[in-house]
Amino acid sequence: MNIQGGAKGAMHLKYLPPIAGENGTMIHSKCFPGYDGVFCSPCPTGFYKFDYSYGKCQPCLNKPYYSEYVGDAEGSSICQYKCSKYFESVATNPDCLDPISLSVQRVGGQRNFFGLLFFFLVLALAIFFTLMQRNKIITQNQKLLKEQIYSDWAPENDPAKRVTKTTNERDFDIDDPAIWHHYHRMYIIG
Repeated sequence: MNIQGGAKGAMHLKYLPPIAGENGTMIHSKCFPGYDGVFCSPCPTGFYKFDYSYGKCQPCLNKPYYSEYVGDAEGSSICQYKCSKYFESVATNPDCLDPISLSVQRVGGQRNFFGLLFFFLVLALAIFFTLMQRNKIITQNQKLLKEQIYSDWAPENDPAKRVTKTTNERDFDIDDPAIWHHYHRMYIIG
């Protein structure tokens, strides 16, 4: 390592005047992996040195986008890192992916993710249309049931209870022949 001498100082020794420092070369011993410099200081966070040499620390290049380096004095180019806040840890998410990308990766990629999404969409539509058809059938059965109930309540020969296709208070009177139906409808069927 080449070192340039310093400027002349103000302090002098008893018999010598102040003089400027001289240029020279300083030799130091080799440093262990993860350390460099004259005093073998540890490589800073995000830097590494992998061998026992005079070499300098090099920047690490292995961290994903949503992460930061955590260790110093790294002896390998695979430096330690941790995922950013609000992301899963490196143990379960080594690529530090955001939650949506991680879910897509866990399903097996984009093709599998959209295939699964399409399957659930088709399943939901099938359930929806099945329920719509069932609702239509129930509605038709209720219309038929209403006509049957009216015909049971109002026999053709009783002019006081003639069916008019409209409801009024008299239609909701419960007499003895209809009480069984009311009991069955309210308490048995629910």
